[in-house]
Amino acid sequence: MYTPNFNDKRVRSKMKAALGMTLGCVSADKPRPLGTRFIDKHFGQAQHKLSAWLRKQLLTCTNENYNMDKGKTKEYILNAEGCELVKEILGCNFVYQPQTTASLNDQQALHDHQLAVDWAMETYNLSEPYEDKSNRLFHPVQFMRKQTRNSFLKEHGMQIQYDIKTAAPNLLHQRSWKHSHGLVLETIDHYITNKSVVRKKLASETGLPEENIKVLINSLFAGASLGASSRFSCWNYCNQDRSIIEFLKLHPYIIALRADIKQMWEYLKPDLQVFEVKTKTGKTRKMQMTPRNKWHLYFLLERSVLNEIRSYLHECQLEYFLVHDAFVSKQLPYGVTDLEMWIEAGTGFKLNFDQEKLLYNYYPSV
Repeated sequence: MYTPNFNDKRVRSKMKAALGMTLGCVSADKPRPLGTRFIDKHFGQAQHKLSAWLRKQLLTCTNENYNMDKGKTKEYILNAEGCELVKEILGCNFVYQPQTTASLNDQQALHDHQLAVDWAMETYNLSEPYEDKSNRLFHPVQFMRKQTRNSFLKEHGMQIQYDIKTAAPNLLHQRSWKHSHGLVLETIDHYITNKSVVRKKLASETGLPEENIKVLINSLFAGASLGASSRFSCWNYCNQDRSIIEFLKLHPYIIALRADIKQMWEYLKPDLQVFEVKTKTGKTRKMQMTPRNKWHLYFLLERSVLNEIRSYLHECQLEYFLVHDAFVSKQLPYGVTDLEMWIEAGTGFKLNFDQEKLLYNYYPSV
């Protein structure tokens, strides 16, 4: 059985990087997809003995299924016992401080959080260029857990995150007016205006977290179906509970919302690409109304807004960090309304932003 040489500086450096990535990017209870190349970057390639040992100690695979063609990767949570072992070897294990008022769990969480932020500060540079892929801009810092990313950005002088309110429904609905001569679809409009109320009500009725309801509804806008099997994206959002899916299928609000979404995509059909695929029988079939095609259109619309946001921030000479349909920066000098007017002038979209002040540190009980 392989045992690393813990006195070797190179081994310890690799262990520190792998531990930092795990604490900064992976949760103990919420599985997340991790690509092989991303893991390799911080752990080393899987065929190397040290890398294999680190993967075994720090990561637990919760879903072995992956699909290269669809961009689906395996999912992981962190291995808490293995993380404690690596921390102990590196001499950075948690020590309880009885003189403070913080609980044992909060102290340990804050300790791990600080290790993750230290790793991020040593590893990443905000001047690193974004990768432009499928009309979205990607940066390694985006992949951090939210609390790690927030503290990292706060260390770089950025205090506020600005999010486009109900981005996907808003952009797609407003784009459909180009073809429907401005027809407002009532249930979609109600959801955009009352998203918090709707999510809370559905969460209460189903027992699901509000975040699950949010993701589920967004998936419906991209053409997802409600089905009670692992073939459907809603299966995991509904905690793999058939009764919840059947309840949502018969829910009057969801029925009305899905009807509006279907009508919206009929209006948007001229904006969707048409592509050809070969069937199993060798015949050629034209495709257009697919979830991937629909998200492609949304990403195009989102990118047009993002380009305006970047132009505005450059005009204001502000540092910023992009997170797809949001950005982090300092307080806008002329207020967020000025940015909203800039975007409307450049794209025609009438959008509003939520503002969230980033916490300097991560406090689990707050």
